[in-house]
Parts: sequence; structure tokens; C-alpha cells
Amino acid sequence: MKKLLCWALSLGSLALVSCIKIEFNDSAMNNTTLAPVEAQLGTIVAQLNGVRFVFASDGGLPDRDTNGYDAQFRLLSLYRQVSAVDQRRLQIQLINVDVDALRPPVDIPAESVRIRYFAGGSNQRFEATGADVRLSIVSKQGDVLRGAFTGNLRDAQGGQMINLQNGGFHLTVRRF
Repeated sequence: MKKLLCWALSLGSLALVSCIKIEFNDSAMNNTTLAPVEAQLGTIVAQLNGVRFVFASDGGLPDRDTNGYDAQFRLLSLYRQVSAVDQRRLQIQLINVDVDALRPPVDIPAESVRIRYFAGGSNQRFEATGADVRLSIVSKQGDVLRGAFTGNLRDAQGGQMINLQNGGFHLTVRRF
């Protein structure tokens, strides 16, 4: 947004007018949530080091692990793998978050977010927590949540890093 700021100084019959043009992005200041990322119901999507993945399979795991919410412990666990054959998988956990009290759009505090990526058969695990991750719940309709996330995932040894961008999920939460 551009604004013009002007002021005037009057000295008897002499008047001085001065103006400056200021540019700023007020939408960035007023909207801290991440933009929604298109994901089909039942999926998690993300770009990992620039490659887009659709995590669409629950891997045969029970609902408690794949999209379960335990209200007593305020723990939400979202999990999907690419397919039954391709076992690369992504897990998102919201820790100490009252899902029922969320009023989207809302950013989840970084200390309450954990994202893990498992690189298939190698069982190499990458994780992002704290300042390395950002997650927003962009909509909530009943038990259906849509979210967006981004971050830097690091392997257990801290050597390799995966840049995670344009992450999104659209899942029905099951309560336990």
C-alpha cells in the first residue's frame, strides 16, 4: 500500500508544504497466518527440496495415529504416507493445543508443532520443531481441519537438511 504524508508550515504570508511517499505492505502486518495450500480431503501435500509430494495413504495405521485428537492430553497427530508401495511419510503433531478452542485462521505456537518426514525404506528421519517450523490452521468446519505449514527439517545427526515449503493438509480429525 502507498501512502502520501504531507505537512505544512505557515510563516505569515509564506507557506511551506512538504510531502513524502511511504510504501508498506499492510496485509503482511495484519495477516500472520500462512496462505492456504490446496489439498484434497484425506491428504497432506508438501514440497520437499522443491519436489511436490502428495501423502494420501494412511499406511494401514489406526485412526488414533493417522488423524487422531486426544482432548485429554491436547495432542493432535496427523500422518500420511505417499502410497502403500512408496513408504515416504509425513507426520504432523500439535502438542498441547486445544483443537476445540481454535478459531481459524490462527498460527499455532512454534513450540507446539513437530513435523517429521521419514524417507521411505531407509528409515532416515528428518524433524522440524520450534523456530524451524511454522503452521497455521486456515479453516475448521466441525472436525475437518485445513492447515498450511513450512519449515526446515533436519536429520537426527543434524547433518542433512530438507527445505519444506507449500505444505498443506485437509483431514477429518477423529477424537479419542
